[in-house]
Amino acid sequence: TPVDLFVAIQTDRLFRAPGIRLAEVKQNKEKPAWYYILTWRSPALGGKMGSCHMIDLGLVFGTYEKKFTGEGPVLEALSAKMQDAWLAFAKNGDPTCESLDKWPSYGSKREIMMFGEKCYLENDPLSEERRAWDNIPLDVLG
Repeated sequence: TPVDLFVAIQTDRLFRAPGIRLAEVKQNKEKPAWYYILTWRSPALGGKMGSCHMIDLGLVFGTYEKKFTGEGPVLEALSAKMQDAWLAFAKNGDPTCESLDKWPSYGSKREIMMFGEKCYLENDPLSEERRAWDNIPLDVLG
């Protein structure tokens, strides 16, 4: 729908494209950066919010509200994996942890951890959309 398209464009403009550019700058300076995309969708408002900004914070800190995030064993496992990764990063500067296996830094393969019903590493997800932003100046991104 037009609303879905607008939300997707705004999400990329405000969050994903600037985040990827930051990871690329760090990579070019040989400083590691890790990137993830949360695909877990909020059930709030009949699912219209999708995987909205900041839904990950409740999962990371284990303080999620079921009306906003949902509930059940799959969500609990997702939350535990996110907690493990953030804790590993806080301790070691690297989010690799036992529950997720190896999580390489964002590099030439554009490795991104996908957090959702399943957690897995993907090389350059949504690459067509990413490339659409390549020539857009940073000041347009917000």
